Amino acid sequence: MLVFLIILLGSSTIQRTDALCPSGWESIGHGCYKYLGDAKFTYSEAVSRCSSIGGTLFVPNSNDELHAVTRARNPYPYWVGCTYEAMEGTFPCEDGTQLDVNSTWWATSWAPNTRPPNTTNSCLFYSYNYSGLVKVHCHLTGETLCEAKPKTTPNKSAGFFSIAKDNDGRPLIGHCLTDHVIKTVPAKTKLRCAAECIHEAGCKSINYKDGVCELNEETRASVLSSYFSQYDGCSYYELI
Repeated sequence: MLVFLIILLGSSTIQRTDALCPSGWESIGHGCYKYLGDAKFTYSEAVSRCSSIGGTLFVPNSNDELHAVTRARNPYPYWVGCTYEAMEGTFPCEDGTQLDVNSTWWATSWAPNTRPPNTTNSCLFYSYNYSGLVKVHCHLTGETLCEAKPKTTPNKSAGFFSIAKDNDGRPLIGHCLTDHVIKTVPAKTKLRCAAECIHEAGCKSINYKDGVCELNEETRASVLSSYFSQYDGCSYYELI
């Protein structure tokens, strides 16, 4: 499930839809991916490697995903998490889906049943040389690309953040909450800071200034007014 955030900035809104990935994983489009470097593994070894780090072997589910991931990777064949079942003539995949035998992802002249091997021990590479999927023996070795679901929490999969306002409804620019920070993390944008709050238990508001994100355990309304102070360049938002 993707994180869905809206930060209310006066009358404007900003929507965030990119994934919040586990540490060490790369966010590409709406998914999380981890490339295991130049090491070569058999298909079964690649499946085990991905499982050991909390992921699964990469399975494309759309043209956009396949093209985005392919552009981000080195030009060497990598395993795709689907195998060939000769008895049924199908390609079941690690994520529970099945690869369409008529998919446009097949490399030219490598469509199912047009090239060997046609045994039950057949697996798939994505080949840069052929610009598509090719069917190969599973005991060959290739590079490994794992995928994982974005981080989510059961109670805060979506959220709205509002900037603080004065008694006349005007935004309070340059103010932040003090002495109630539970965690400080780097964040390139306010949206990333808000996403960190969504996934941090007990976070109710954020302070943001110059790439530093502070997650607060309280809101302006729940503390003494002396804890809400003016700080140049600091922005405060609270989960509503």
